[in-house]
Amino acid sequence: MEKIQQQQHTSFTDDTRLDQLNRTLREKENQIIDLKQKLKLMQQSIWDLPICWGLIFVYAPLNGTCSKNNPQKCFMKMTTPLKLGFAAALAAMSCGMSFAATLASDNAANSPYSSGNWTNGDNGGTGFGAWVFGGNTVSGTTAKIASSTLNGPGSIDVSGSSFQLLDSGNLVDMFRYLQGDLSVGQTFSLDMKVNFRSGWKGINVRGAGDVSLFQLEVGNGGFGDDYYVKNAATGNGSINNNGYSNNTEFNIAMTQTSAGGGSWVINRTGGVTSTTTGTYTGAVSSIDLYSGWAGGVTSPENTIFYNNFAVVPEPATIGMLLGGAGLLAFVRRRRA
Repeated sequence: MEKIQQQQHTSFTDDTRLDQLNRTLREKENQIIDLKQKLKLMQQSIWDLPICWGLIFVYAPLNGTCSKNNPQKCFMKMTTPLKLGFAAALAAMSCGMSFAATLASDNAANSPYSSGNWTNGDNGGTGFGAWVFGGNTVSGTTAKIASSTLNGPGSIDVSGSSFQLLDSGNLVDMFRYLQGDLSVGQTFSLDMKVNFRSGWKGINVRGAGDVSLFQLEVGNGGFGDDYYVKNAATGNGSINNNGYSNNTEFNIAMTQTSAGGGSWVINRTGGVTSTTTGTYTGAVSSIDLYSGWAGGVTSPENTIFYNNFAVVPEPATIGMLLGGAGLLAFVRRRRA
């Protein structure tokens, strides 16, 4: 009898190792896809550079008549080298800031999810790598495109659709990589919706080497009926606030404030409203969505929904970009 149990344990261990190897292989395949996409973006940037520097030659030949009644024309009285230098500075500001931030966005209403399917290798939206399914994640069974209203009141849907993750008494997970680490000043954000807090489910935000930088978990590892932050530099612990609500929506935002770390904000809405903040160490590079032993296949209230993934630049970056373009347009208009 003991020998049979040892054989069963060995078989279980081998299956677990095989599942881990398959998951690692899928992650590596996704990293190769990301590298190919980055190469394509670099090739596009090479073609875009002449457009940016072409602004120098469009706005360099400034002219005008200087007088006290038209003081703005005095600016136009610069020598040709000064004109060229000023135009170059404006062009560099606009072009440089445009290349500084790689924007990304995706939601469940995008192609290829519009057919109602969410499958391994799908890559909707822009700026992200393809989805990589873990060993127990099956399209149409544990990973679906559906309305977030299925698990209770409230919604994070776009056109009636969100990403749904559910399990049948095991761990299901999936991964997605950013196209490069989050840059200083950029913010990664998403929406997450839950109802019952059985099992454990949530999001794990990862950095270099797939190390966890921040984790928001519903259920606290199955040991507590709670909402819990883990692995952050500061702010770890329960964020239960005013307790359970069958309409619980989280907006999670990770802002890279330096090369070595950043700040996170969780805004809770729905039946309870609250804001929780903290910091993390490292640079955001990928996410891991998961659900374990929650029983969502048999009970919709136990499922978890995600949507509206985005990477945006800081407002100051957008302002500088628009300001540079506006000043260029103003100077050009004054030529008339």
